[in-house]
Amino acid sequence: MKMISLNIHSFGADEECGDNAPFIQKAIDSAAESGGGQVVVPPGTFRSDMIELRDHVELHLSAGACLKSILKAIPDPLSDALEPTTNNNRFLIGGTGVKNAAITGNGVIDGSGSDFWEIDPDKEYPLFGQRYWPKFHRPKGLIHFLKSKHITLHDFTLKNAPCYAIWLLGCDECSLTRLKIEAPMESPNTDGIDLDCCSRIDVSSCDISTGDDAIAIKSDIWELGYNKICENITVSNCRLRTSSCGIRIGYEGDGELRNCVFSANTIYQSMIGISIISVLDPENPRGILIKHGAWIHDIVFADMTIDAEQTFNLQHLKIAGDVLSGRISRIYFKNLRAAARRGSYIGGLQDRKIEDLEFSNIDMTLSGYMGDDFCENIPEPYPVWNDLAYTGIPWGFYFRHVENLTVKDSNIRCHQAGGCWQDHFFRSDNVSGQSISNVSYNKGEL
Repeated sequence: MKMISLNIHSFGADEECGDNAPFIQKAIDSAAESGGGQVVVPPGTFRSDMIELRDHVELHLSAGACLKSILKAIPDPLSDALEPTTNNNRFLIGGTGVKNAAITGNGVIDGSGSDFWEIDPDKEYPLFGQRYWPKFHRPKGLIHFLKSKHITLHDFTLKNAPCYAIWLLGCDECSLTRLKIEAPMESPNTDGIDLDCCSRIDVSSCDISTGDDAIAIKSDIWELGYNKICENITVSNCRLRTSSCGIRIGYEGDGELRNCVFSANTIYQSMIGISIISVLDPENPRGILIKHGAWIHDIVFADMTIDAEQTFNLQHLKIAGDVLSGRISRIYFKNLRAAARRGSYIGGLQDRKIEDLEFSNIDMTLSGYMGDDFCENIPEPYPVWNDLAYTGIPWGFYFRHVENLTVKDSNIRCHQAGGCWQDHFFRSDNVSGQSISNVSYNKGEL
């Protein structure tokens, strides 16, 4: 059966209309009722509220087309919080249980994010200056699919999301390719792509510049409502820029994360290059729903370039006790070229070490002025936010509470650096099974 192609103009959509959502939705529903097809957004700017995509329907944004969000700050009736900062059930485009659907084309989706941000003159990042702060009831994901399968997102530009640009929760076998995602570096929680309890997802050739994590892999099984492993995710050939983490794994959630490969990506002008956090302190507002923490294992980072304040930050953030049981194990970094202004922190817990780490063929340049904040004592736990008013780790790497650590075939150097950079490229405390081989360190003249 030949798939139909429908233009939203034919259903009443118009650039002068205050809200085109009813007309766009009618076109989508008509295509779905016909067994599937393409719904075309022609050149022009079309204001729209929430749209639900249907099975076997492609929403195609023509070159010159713009979908302009008019989403309002509406409380989530399903939330038990008095004033939730996000409404997880509001989005511009998405749906639940959707199969074989797509958003494609060279057009633009404008999230009108500044409607949901405001300046707080009393709050700013020491490293990055003034930040915007969120208003209540933002839609959490501008594009959001829940428990969906075979979702294709290709080629379009998404800018100024109120919170996350793209949030897939409990989705399988999806493709995200050649997307351009933009939000001001000062904007709050504007993650580029969040893959939460997802499996078999391919992200490639995307260009992301945001005010929060560029790509985040999570396992928030509480939000999903059941236990689902986040696994088999590949991210390749992407350019990532952010005032937070280029790639963040974990941080929120209790589920298992495994078998992910990140290759040939470039992270630049960022705060942290790669962050892996298994357990967030339940006393943290973002950690209140964490019951036991994530098991993060079998993750590979290869053939990447990273320019960030800190290259790596891996840690548990809560003493284990009898409840929290997050783990980090079998993490591999190979063939990475990095530039950083402070050393990397890799720290487990006394009763739960990070296990089986390997760094091979790492070429790292350390620059900038290093103070003496942590020369004698490294705080435990190390501060989760690396934008605080300290200069940071004065070695290339600081390892604490690690079992089976390999660093090999690598070069570390200081360049245009000053202050208290230490005489050795690493320091380790309570590390067992440590193997350091064929690593050169050139501190140079400070």
